[in-house]
Amino acid sequence: MNKEKMEQLYQKIGRQLNFIIPESWDKVLLYTEVTEWSNRTYFYYYPHNRKTPIYSLDIEDMDNVNEDEVNRQLHHLYEYLRELWDEFKNQKQEQWTNLTYELTSNEKIDIDYIKKICT
Repeated sequence: MNKEKMEQLYQKIGRQLNFIIPESWDKVLLYTEVTEWSNRTYFYYYPHNRKTPIYSLDIEDMDNVNEDEVNRQLHHLYEYLRELWDEFKNQKQEQWTNLTYELTSNEKIDIDYIKKICT
């Protein structure tokens, strides 16, 4: 497995989250479901020194935030997650369907992959 390529993708995802979030934050919790035909992603972030998280789709409604720019940046995030999914396939690794990605402001990343079993 090409771990260097995977690390680059994890970092791209983290940087993209940082581009999207319009304020300083302590932690981001992202969830995505990816299949051959779809991608559903959302995240919550905890603003610095606050206990209440902000939902990713609420960012575009915040003051001084350009809705079109947020949507453009979210699209890039979806592309990076799709690229990560494709990289597993390219490296002949078991294909995951669900991913949780936790990022802290001190750059600690925790990732869990889940493979849904259809019956």
